[in-house]
Amino acid sequence: MLKSTRAQAGITLFEVLLASTVLVIAVTALYALYGQSLRALKYANESAAANLYLRMQMDQLRNLGWTMLTGTNTTYPTSIIPDPSTDLNLKILPKVVSQTLTVYPSSYLTGGTTSYFTVTRGGLFNSYSKGTVPATTGSQTNVVCVLNVTWTSMSGTFTRGMTSVIYNSNLE
Repeated sequence: MLKSTRAQAGITLFEVLLASTVLVIAVTALYALYGQSLRALKYANESAAANLYLRMQMDQLRNLGWTMLTGTNTTYPTSIIPDPSTDLNLKILPKVVSQTLTVYPSSYLTGGTTSYFTVTRGGLFNSYSKGTVPATTGSQTNVVCVLNVTWTSMSGTFTRGMTSVIYNSNLE
């Protein structure tokens, strides 16, 4: 009959504790990674929704008349972008804080900074600021629209922007 040695007898208490500690550390790391993944996924969904909303707004801006986009009309376009509290398209984002639209002449593309106008809309505030509008925009062939939307969620406050060049189709 063979005698069993201590090495063959089984697992020691120290080995069990060490294995348990390694297992607890691994499970904790996986749980933390899961939480980060959920936050990243939520931000990605909100960001995609913001991009979709901005594209819809840019399409609506393209359908406006040329005088509305250049600020040369007699009434200034405080309603050129929708009110976040009533716009159904904004329901795709958690809580929209504000939207800002700034319309620039085409010189913005080459470093110009003077805008035709800026409209900011928020839940409780609306503002309009008129920039320097040229004496004539008849020869102007395009404008640059910069649209930003800011929203809040459990993860924080985020802003997404889109810039688009809109051409004068002379259909007015």
